[in-house]
Amino acid sequence: MRDRLVDEDPKSAEILKPVLRGRDIERYHAKWMNLWLIATMPSQKINIDDYSAIKKYLLHYGKERLCQKNLRKNGKLISRKKSPHRWYELQDTCAYHNKFFENKIIWPETSVKGIFAFDKNGMILDKTVFMLTGSKLHFLFGVLNSNLLNWYISKIAPTIGRGYTWGKVYLETIPIPIVSEITTTKVNLLVEEALSIIPYEGKWEIETQLNNILFEFHGLSKIEIDIVNSDLVNL
Repeated sequence: MRDRLVDEDPKSAEILKPVLRGRDIERYHAKWMNLWLIATMPSQKINIDDYSAIKKYLLHYGKERLCQKNLRKNGKLISRKKSPHRWYELQDTCAYHNKFFENKIIWPETSVKGIFAFDKNGMILDKTVFMLTGSKLHFLFGVLNSNLLNWYISKIAPTIGRGYTWGKVYLETIPIPIVSEITTTKVNLLVEEALSIIPYEGKWEIETQLNNILFEFHGLSKIEIDIVNSDLVNL
């Protein structure tokens, strides 16, 4: 469908963006399923008349169905929920939309263990995926994918089904270690090496090194390390 819309009107490519869902996130890497979003962010103030092929495609579903007015017929909802946005726009204002195109750490909202991936491809994310942008991403990535972090979240976050809630409110409580420049560089290099390896199974040795760095920094004894690792096996 994306190719058809672009063939019909090349300008369509400007607002057709690749999108990831929570189920597409794997440890270290995401598996894009060739899904596209018509990225009409309200904060961008897009005029749909500038994108003839996409306008035609959307109208195929009916303007009444797409309008954001909470319309009902015989008690049944026949439109999207009420918002101040236009019929062709997303419901979230997405004032932060430029952040999608930065390097970022991404992870699903719910999982048994932490599933953090690194995105350099400017992927749009749906509501089941969180993201983290900013500085020192490689170091943070090493911390977030560690056994110690998994153990910590399992102790403070509520469960949903068989998984834990990896929401912003819980991750903000993580005590991020302030380490030396030498340690930071070592973690960064290990993360870079891990990101260069596909599939995930090739990363066990690297993860062991990353885990040992964090265990040593926090001064965990062998007994405490065994407790952390044992608890994770039982998740």
